[in-house]
Amino acid sequence: LLAQDAAFKALLVHHPPVQGDGKPDRVWRRNLDGRKIIELCQEAGVGLILCGHTHKAFRRWVGDGARRVLVSCAGSTTKQPTALG
Repeated sequence: LLAQDAAFKALLVHHPPVQGDGKPDRVWRRNLDGRKIIELCQEAGVGLILCGHTHKAFRRWVGDGARRVLVSCAGSTTKQPTALG
């Protein structure tokens, strides 16, 4: 990602690097490097992290200023729809 000079960069991962409320992902899912993924994305200029797994749709900005990254979790078709504010 660092070597790429693209106008926009996105990263696709299975597990979300943070939960919908911004807290670190749960340890029992063995997702222990969520904060590091966010830091690396900020360093590389990634603007969007697409993820899933939780079956609960959310979007959350992480970081601040020009280094903010949007984490967007797709959710699942098996859950009732909710508005993403």
